[in-house]
Amino acid sequence: MNKKKITELKAKDILRGWKTKSSSPKTQAGKHAQISDKKEIEKLAQKTIKENPKAVQDYKAGKKESINFLIGQVMKASNKRADYEMTKLIIEKLI
Repeated sequence: MNKKKITELKAKDILRGWKTKSSSPKTQAGKHAQISDKKEIEKLAQKTIKENPKAVQDYKAGKKESINFLIGQVMKASNKRADYEMTKLIIEKLI
């Protein structure tokens, strides 16, 4: 049986917005499945880094909290589906 994971943030969103009774939980889980594909997260991270040079510059200057902003932007772009730990590692590697 192929079970799909969802992030904690996405689970909260699903529970808050659970209005459609006709959708089965399996359909909902597939639609909101966690993104843990390294290549897909890497594409999102590269785009985020390109679009936010100030945050990258701040991170390189020693403001370590800037990475949280970049992770947040990737989460926003992925509709809170990106794997947090993998996203952080990829962003750190790319910067």
